[in-house]
Amino acid sequence: MNQTLKLFFESLEQHSDATQFGTLDYGVVGMEGMGLNPNDIMNGNAQNGTRIILSLLGNITGKIEGVVNGRDFLTVHTTESFTNIHGVIVTKDGQRIAVKVLGETTSDGQVNYQIQLRHNGEAYQWVNEKYLFAKGDTNATSQKTALTIYAFDENPLETTLSWDDPDVSKVDYQNFPFILEDFEGDEKATVIYTGNGHLNTVESFGADVNKVFSGQVPIPEEGMRLNGYFSGPTTGNINGVISGVNYLRVMPDGSMRMNSKIIASTYEGETLLLEALGASFMATGPAWWETSRAVSNLEKYAFLTQLHNLGVGSTNVQTQMINYNHFGFEDTKLDHQQ
Repeated sequence: MNQTLKLFFESLEQHSDATQFGTLDYGVVGMEGMGLNPNDIMNGNAQNGTRIILSLLGNITGKIEGVVNGRDFLTVHTTESFTNIHGVIVTKDGQRIAVKVLGETTSDGQVNYQIQLRHNGEAYQWVNEKYLFAKGDTNATSQKTALTIYAFDENPLETTLSWDDPDVSKVDYQNFPFILEDFEGDEKATVIYTGNGHLNTVESFGADVNKVFSGQVPIPEEGMRLNGYFSGPTTGNINGVISGVNYLRVMPDGSMRMNSKIIASTYEGETLLLEALGASFMATGPAWWETSRAVSNLEKYAFLTQLHNLGVGSTNVQTQMINYNHFGFEDTKLDHQQ
């Protein structure tokens, strides 16, 4: 954390424009070490930059009252851990709000977060305009975190986000220069995974999802947040089944910006994380293009995690069928790549 950001969080509660939004308390209810003992990772007995997935459950009180559940796709470093949480608030009145959290936890348990809430209905649309920051502490023994959240009506920082978002890609997917046949015919391509799966449900956070996809709902400039849940079998170097969430944004021009976190369970009993960023465009129908990366702490899959992955596939909303194809290359094939 840079010095300016550190000073901002140290004096957060004294900021003249800050109002107390509420509290957020949650605990870890599940851990996936992807080949390593999760407790060893959390206790610092792993290489710098090791990844782990934490399943979280807790409560939010104050301006919003409800239950929070989500996953932290955590990166553990020597002096701090970097949090990337995707979650959902289910309010006491039955509404659903999308949650995205970026931030850091120091080795002594001090927590500093920036929180984004998004709701597509009238009930909680006001949260979309709030700039939320939280500070507190986490207990390594009980694996519980307690935070106080502060709200600003205007952005108090020079940048939109306090930390770089690992789920934002610089790839120009609209001019993606490859088709599926290019990869299938490339002798240098490593098949990461391919298959045909199923779109199980779409979570629309207060909007009618059918009206969203048919263009009957106004879309904000930043896009409208939806969660697409999917699953299916895979073949290739990752041979098993996948279960994932696409934390996507539907854009005003009808395109979709995709951000998928996919848990792959192999038939050998191993678990990998597949992270894919991409886009689809109305002019190309159901087709989409992605860049992706495989995450594993097993030496067996070390070669896969070093590859530059490209994906081509399609999603048919009417039939709910998904076709996915991801291929890895030792050298990057794009100017910018995840």
